[in-house]
This record gives sequence, C-alpha cells and structure tokens, in this order.
Amino acid sequence: MADGSVGWCAMINCDSGYVTAFLDQDIGRSLYSDIQAPTAAAASITGQATRVPGGYRVSGRFPFSSGCQHCKWVWLKCVVVDNGRPQVDGNGVPETRQCMLRLSECEILDTWFTIGLRGTGSNDLRVDDEFVATERTFSFQDPALIKRPGPLYAFPFMFITKGSAPALGVARHAIDALVDTASRKPARLYKLRERLEAPKTMRDDVFVREALGRAETMLASARAYQFEVIGDLWSTLSSGGEPTPQQIALVTTGANHVIGVCVEVAQRSIKQGRLTAACAIF
Repeated sequence: MADGSVGWCAMINCDSGYVTAFLDQDIGRSLYSDIQAPTAAAASITGQATRVPGGYRVSGRFPFSSGCQHCKWVWLKCVVVDNGRPQVDGNGVPETRQCMLRLSECEILDTWFTIGLRGTGSNDLRVDDEFVATERTFSFQDPALIKRPGPLYAFPFMFITKGSAPALGVARHAIDALVDTASRKPARLYKLRERLEAPKTMRDDVFVREALGRAETMLASARAYQFEVIGDLWSTLSSGGEPTPQQIALVTTGANHVIGVCVEVAQRSIKQGRLTAACAIF
C-alpha cells in the first residue's frame, strides 16, 4: 500500500531462508548466519549447470532478478548439462538444478527500464562459469527434497502463495487515492430544469460512488478468494495430509486471478478519478 516497488521487494525477500529447507541444516545456517540477508531469484530456468566433480559450473543470463542490488545471495535455476548435452529423463523432461550463488559471483546487467515498479531493480544477472558446490544446490525433482519438518515446507512451492500481495496493496492504495480525491475535488454539475444543481464534491457523484463500490467489492472478493485457497491448503498440510490436485491447481493459478482483478481495480479507480476531474473543468 505504501509503495509498490518496496512491497514487491519485500515479497521477494521475505522467504530468503525458505530454500534452506532443501539443503543440509549446517549449509543453510552458513548461508544465512544473518537471518535478514535478502535473496534475489530468477524465476526462469535460463542457465546451464554443467556437472563437475564436487558440484556444478554455472553459466547463463537470468532475467528479472528483483532486488538483486541489495542482496547477498541469488537463487538461480538451471538445466543440468553433461558432456555438453542437457540431461533428460525417460519422458524427455530436462533435469533441473536450483543453485545458490553469492551476488559477488554474478554480474548485474542494467536492463530494468520500466514505467511501473521502477524501484524493484529487477535487472538481469549474468554468470560466467562459476563453480557451485553440490551442497549449495537442490532439485525440485528430487524425491528426498524436503529436509525440514512442518507444514510450511511440506508443499515445496509454498513460496508462490505470496505473489499477489503487492498487487493487493497497490489496488488498495488506488481506491484510497480515489476516495481522498473525491472528498476534496468538485464534481461536474448537472442542469436541473432551468438551473444548475448545487455545488458538490466528487464523492456525491453517483458515477463515482458506483465505481468505488464496484472496486471495493472486486478487491474484497479477490482478497477473500486468495485467503480461502491458501487457508484450505494450509489446513491440509497442518493435519499432515497431502495436497490434492485441485488444491495445487487453485494455489498455482490463484495469484494470476487475483493480480488480474487488482489491475482492473486500479485501472477503474484511476480512470474514474481522471474522468470525473476532467468533467468538472467543463
């Protein structure tokens, strides 16, 4: 609500130590001796991890690494390569590896030129043949992936559930900004028979009220849906159960739906504010 870029970086960094649940405990503690050390991540599997004795040699370009300029560690996703060839299983699915590198082992490329969320610093990272020890890597394809008990880690992709939080905050702020504007600025006056109606503010305009009411309802519905979906999954995990295919589907698609609604809420709020203000001029 306060700042979209700050909210986005907080969302990225709030699970910095989450992936240590998939590493040996001593390795996790060595990575995060400072438990507030932020971590950047590249969502796309765009790198290569060439298998070598003791670990992997990582190379590649990794886009959209939000907050990388103030991070200590970066979490990069790679396809495993052996003898120059990507490794695949019997179904043709590439073998992947999640690699933890120090920021000092990466080059930050100044690529983040945007209108929105400019402050996230979501630049590309480039890595050129850096060695990463096996103990600082893991794979979501590993049946023995989870090394820490508890419901937070029972579903390894729990970190995706926070993805819609910044959008909810931005949409909330958009509505609040319209409410503030509507309470101060004059509204367009309509003619009643032979004379103009009495002066009023935007908040007294029926079109503004309708827009605000619809925006509030849309945002509240999206937020409630997100909490319901995540809460249902959490209840299953807390009781020691396995997520159902439906629960996984709803969690993995929920953020896209909620963010889409938030975009519409923000656009409605901004459009209504501009339209009513413009009408007031005339």
